[in-house]
Amino acid sequence: MSRFTRLGLSLCTLLIAGAIGAGCRTAVPAQPAENTSYPFDAEKVAELAHEAYKVAWDANVWARRDLRYAAFRPTALDWETVYYLGQISRKAPWVARKIEQHPTTPRVSSQRAYELVRYDAMMLKRRYEPRSFHSSTDVKIERLLGILDEIDSCYEESGGTK
Repeated sequence: MSRFTRLGLSLCTLLIAGAIGAGCRTAVPAQPAENTSYPFDAEKVAELAHEAYKVAWDANVWARRDLRYAAFRPTALDWETVYYLGQISRKAPWVARKIEQHPTTPRVSSQRAYELVRYDAMMLKRRYEPRSFHSSTDVKIERLLGILDEIDSCYEESGGTK
């Protein structure tokens, strides 16, 4: 190989390595500052998240009991309702925990945990059939959905209106 060919190959290799190295480097975004255009009541949201955990746990226990001793054969949607009650009872405390861990940026810090709870609440609403459960369990599930709607209103970008 001639000297120019080796130099050309070395230069080409260097350019490719530089392009790959530059393309793989991604900037780590800094945590955005809290949006101060409207207040975020972190204390209230943390309290509601703790309450949502308690209500979801209680509703999960009673819904499971209602279906186990039901006079009819529960459907898959009924059991999925119980599943999502369990998911909410496991994930709701994380919203409060993230708020308490990061008091300077509570909204941003707890947003991801909240989105997981919000998804489970949406799935619960789609599967929940009040006639499948006793009235006392219905009241608990409706109370849970009310608490989650109240938390949802705190996270909305426009300050409480959708």
